[in-house]
Amino acid sequence: MPQTPLSQSTEACWTRSRSGGRRRSGPLRNQLRTPPRSESRPRRDSTAVADKCPLSANNQRLSKGPELGTPLWSFRRFVLSKPAAEVDSVAPAKLVEQYKSYEAEHQKDSMERYWNAHSGHGILRDRFHQSHLQRVADQRLQRVRKASANFLQKLNKGGFDKLTLSQDIQTLKDAEAVAPGLALAKVMQAEVPASLFPVDVKMVLIVEQVSAALSVWELHDRLCQINGFEDISLEATEFGSAMRTGFVRFSSDADLTGALAQLKDGLNVKDVNLKVRRALTEETPNRVLLVPSSASNALRMSADQTVAAELITVLEAAVGMDKTESEKALASMHAASMGGEQRSTVPGLLDLYVLYLRHVHYCCFYRGVWCFTPWDLARLSGVACCRQAAGVIPAASAENDIWAPGHSERLQALLEKARSTVLPQTSKIARETDELSIEEDPLRTRWQTYCSSVIIKEAEQKFRCKTCKKAFKGEAFVLKHILKAHEEAVNVMKDEIMAEREQAAHSFMKQAFFADVGFAREAQAALALECASGQRNH
Repeated sequence: MPQTPLSQSTEACWTRSRSGGRRRSGPLRNQLRTPPRSESRPRRDSTAVADKCPLSANNQRLSKGPELGTPLWSFRRFVLSKPAAEVDSVAPAKLVEQYKSYEAEHQKDSMERYWNAHSGHGILRDRFHQSHLQRVADQRLQRVRKASANFLQKLNKGGFDKLTLSQDIQTLKDAEAVAPGLALAKVMQAEVPASLFPVDVKMVLIVEQVSAALSVWELHDRLCQINGFEDISLEATEFGSAMRTGFVRFSSDADLTGALAQLKDGLNVKDVNLKVRRALTEETPNRVLLVPSSASNALRMSADQTVAAELITVLEAAVGMDKTESEKALASMHAASMGGEQRSTVPGLLDLYVLYLRHVHYCCFYRGVWCFTPWDLARLSGVACCRQAAGVIPAASAENDIWAPGHSERLQALLEKARSTVLPQTSKIARETDELSIEEDPLRTRWQTYCSSVIIKEAEQKFRCKTCKKAFKGEAFVLKHILKAHEEAVNVMKDEIMAEREQAAHSFMKQAFFADVGFAREAQAALALECASGQRNH
């Protein structure tokens, strides 16, 4: 039987005790204990903004129920808003059902408010507009092909001959990293060989206060004019905020320094001047993902090797690469792992697969994440990834019980995500920048219909233009005349077609937006921030 959200959250709060038994821990444990009489304030939770509305000292019931357009109420506050007699007469399951109905209505209202506020802004077009999604897919395919070619070229030149992801990390900076079972501990960058790093995320500029109106592609196109520009990503300053921060990566420190000089007066995009600065040290990821020594077990590595090869094939199909391209990459890595006369050392095949996933696809095999930029990958799973060498940290029973199943589950979830990835359909509706030609539909059909309505055939070799009454000896001449002298008619057709495209793309974007269940929480958070900002202004 599928678990309910409550059972899932309850299960997440169970941990193993030192004796091997089970005990409650974390936030749920605090919720389930009986509070002392001295505790009168309500528990803080994800709806803390809503719970700041006044309650009496002895928790008297609220005189008014929840309203749309205000932050989401917690279940506790929702119950307190009802008369005591009603609460006593209704089964707890009924109250839960009523709250879920209110929560669903609140989500729908929050989504509608967010759509009305930002449907014409870049913040939504970047995520849901067909032309933007198509551009993301095109750029990712181009980047992956280039990165794959560079990786294989470096491989053939022996650049990974001494590669090994199994590292003897003795000087761990995170105390909890030595505890068995903690799979995603991190160590300092300085403790790991430089060959394990796919890109240097220190070459980053920060673009501050990017408004919701701007699209990431508007910044991208402006930055493409600067030497060494690699990529840019935008992140909300806080969850639910429409204000974002841009992270711009350059290929070298010299290019970054040159970009700073060019942008000393700011980055101008659509008459908006954005402040640009170099990323501070504390803003730059410098941690390395370290997985437990059980990952270096021979049986585990053999199983991981099979899954990693499958993951490479699935990810490359997901971005639009041909199967032959994936087979070529896998064959090159297999040949390199077999060694040769000119190779003094042989890199492990699994290590090559894992590094290829990270270099080419921005995918961390041991963390189970697939990112669009190396900056996102570095934040989520460190600037590099390695395994603790077998025998350095004893493989305790807790480590084998907790890390290995979680690792397998993450990989299966990642494979499923990649298989379900649908490339945007290349269509005339999706292409905002397509040039319209009278030689191709949809303009050709409209142009032919228009010409037949304004051309009069008076004789075998005599044609007349209805608009200006001029006569011509052949049909080709009058068609050329209409196209040159009455160009405004063609422009009107083009404007109509572009308007129809945009209307269709807008409808697609709206449908995709309201179908994105995960965005509902973000819209609710945006509403809470808006209400909190309004209260501060008053």
